[in-house]
Amino acid sequence: MRRIAFVVVALMITVLFVSSARAQQDLARLARQGYDISADQASHLEESLTRDPNDLTARAQLLGFYFAAGGRHSQVSPEVARQARLRHILWLVQNHPELELMGMSVSTIDPTGTPLADEDGYEKVKALWLEQTEKHKDNPEVLANASWFFKLPDKPIAAQLLKRAQTVDPGNRNWSAGLGLVYAAGIVGLTGMNENGFATRANPDEARGPFAEQAREELAKSQDAALLGTAGYRLWFWGTILNASGEAPPDYRGLSEQLLSKAQALDPANPQWAEVLARVHAQSATKAALPDSAQDLAWTDPATGLMWTRMDNGTNVNWKQAGQYCGKMTVGGHSDWRLPTIDELSGLYDPKQNVGGYNIKGGIRLSNCCPWSSTLHDPEQAYLIHFIGGGRIHGRLDFTFHALCVRSFGK
Repeated sequence: MRRIAFVVVALMITVLFVSSARAQQDLARLARQGYDISADQASHLEESLTRDPNDLTARAQLLGFYFAAGGRHSQVSPEVARQARLRHILWLVQNHPELELMGMSVSTIDPTGTPLADEDGYEKVKALWLEQTEKHKDNPEVLANASWFFKLPDKPIAAQLLKRAQTVDPGNRNWSAGLGLVYAAGIVGLTGMNENGFATRANPDEARGPFAEQAREELAKSQDAALLGTAGYRLWFWGTILNASGEAPPDYRGLSEQLLSKAQALDPANPQWAEVLARVHAQSATKAALPDSAQDLAWTDPATGLMWTRMDNGTNVNWKQAGQYCGKMTVGGHSDWRLPTIDELSGLYDPKQNVGGYNIKGGIRLSNCCPWSSTLHDPEQAYLIHFIGGGRIHGRLDFTFHALCVRSFGK
């Protein structure tokens, strides 16, 4: 009977664990769905919270809704969104710091640099997170969520929390990977990152600061493949974006290659390090000369009928200059070239292709990760595609990236 009772209890614990994991995933999904709800729906969700403050479904959706106010829609003003975000984030940190939801971008607050930045709000949440990490010092999920909140504005705190999580839960590679991310962020001076993990801004002074120096020293001594490989990958990934605007450290690619090579030597069974190394090497290779024949200067995508130049312009230009470059260009006897829309540019992304380290169709050669699109994100920013991973990012119109041109083939 005791054995039967034990088995029943064990099964119940397993069911509860699986149910909890699914519930956490559902909250993360609901937060993303909240991006697209209406202001009226958000108002109804706020009303439901007055009746039941523990309605996590409503809170998750509202976090997504107010987070989206920073760019996807303008149903609420930034000031209203800031106040609402602070209220919900404080409640969740106080009551559920362990939730996976708390390790998402919707649960972070930037002190500066974005439309939703809230310096006072950041300090309030910071104080509460520090209190919670002391109260739950042996809970690695709480430590990890807090480190995500601090990963850009307070990188030394984030690193300290991840090291504590390693002590509490040794052998879990997630903590090493998280630390690698924070170290890479310090080395490139990353101060802005969107919810897809793409770099949006950096501070070159921070890249030369004490934490960046400490990160370099610890990576040089480390024998942790997950730490080294993640740091190497992130240096390369973020560096290719920041390099376009002159914000990346000059040695980011070499250091990335060094760290990835060391990770591969320590963990040769992991194919991830070899794959990223191949991309770094391909990107570092000497660019091929411009083809001589007019036929090779352009390529027509059979899926869309659009004609593309075989190469980008090869130099950094701002958004207005990119449009002017395409508008003045004559290739293959055609002079009706233009800057592509973001949807047209997205159609070139192909994860199965690797041309010079970039996932792009048609053998098109890029000399930069992220060509401009003609599509505006807001009056001061335009969209780009990152051809490593295919994510959409946006940059200020005075930032400099490259231009890849398109024309409608039938014209």
